[in-house]
Amino acid sequence: MEKNFLDKRLNNVGARAELVEVAAIFAVLLAACLVLPILLYGNTGFLGQNNQFIAGPIVNCALILAALNFRGVTKNVGVICMPSALAVSVGFIGFMGVYAMYMIPAIWLGNAVLCLGFKYLHVHKKINFAVVAAVVITLKIAIIFGIFNIFAATGAIPAGAASAMALGFSLYQLITASAGCLLAFGIVKLFYRRGNQWP
Repeated sequence: MEKNFLDKRLNNVGARAELVEVAAIFAVLLAACLVLPILLYGNTGFLGQNNQFIAGPIVNCALILAALNFRGVTKNVGVICMPSALAVSVGFIGFMGVYAMYMIPAIWLGNAVLCLGFKYLHVHKKINFAVVAAVVITLKIAIIFGIFNIFAATGAIPAGAASAMALGFSLYQLITASAGCLLAFGIVKLFYRRGNQWP
């Protein structure tokens, strides 16, 4: 019987190496979603007001690396849900305020599509990395921005807040997801497949 795609990984390594990979990815997510906002708290500059441009690519990169290297469901679900859960738990939900909390399930769904899309299409089906990136980024943005527009259209998110939040759930998602894909590609090229042709 063919192995379930969720149990596949790009490289077969030992249990110790896999544990190191898991710990490293979760540590990076913790730093991006908890430490970075604390460091930038009160900063009125561009990055202080838009730390999404730092944290976002890191989170998306972690989602892709998890897809390529984690076996099974549990660890992938942790990476998918952890960033938003951390942001809410410590009160860092950005300039969008409480209305951003409505979007957390949509963000989880978009992250799941990005992560599991890479797992299925690239690791399992061996489709080219760039092609998979284009597909899953498009799907992620369509899901997140589509759900955002439903909330805005129904008045769950008031017009003023929706106007301020629109870029964060559309263009900024495109930028950070694309940057995360490029970062993940570079990491794999440098560290994961030394000496081998990839992708």
